[in-house]
Amino acid sequence: SIVLLHKQFTTMIITVAGATGNSGGATLSKLSQGGKCDEIRAMVRDPEKDNAKALLSNDKVTLVRGDFQYMESLTMAVKGAQRAFLVSTAGTEQQSENEINFIKACQAEGVEFVVRISTCNPLIALDSKGVYA
Repeated sequence: SIVLLHKQFTTMIITVAGATGNSGGATLSKLSQGGKCDEIRAMVRDPEKDNAKALLSNDKVTLVRGDFQYMESLTMAVKGAQRAFLVSTAGTEQQSENEINFIKACQAEGVEFVVRISTCNPLIALDSKGVYA
């Protein structure tokens, strides 16, 4: 028989990367309704921007600064979290690198589960110079 070991946490913390986007914002909303997370971190590049501040209308959300290009900021954003949700900007040449950086930070900090979803940029056409990872 197979036995699955699952860590029991006294508090559940999840970091949501891409929190100001459509998918990240919807994820924040659903997580806050579920009642299973003690802390929901919305990872944003600039917590002073209006779209980031708007996330604070949800009293279960905490803003954390994180930039996919800076590993130290990613490490701080996921520190202590057990779960992470990743959606990054589609159609940029840095998309793969950004996502790898986030996953590496999660791995280094012992995040147990990472959910990564992809989105598509409707402005990318077969003849465009955009990329999709």
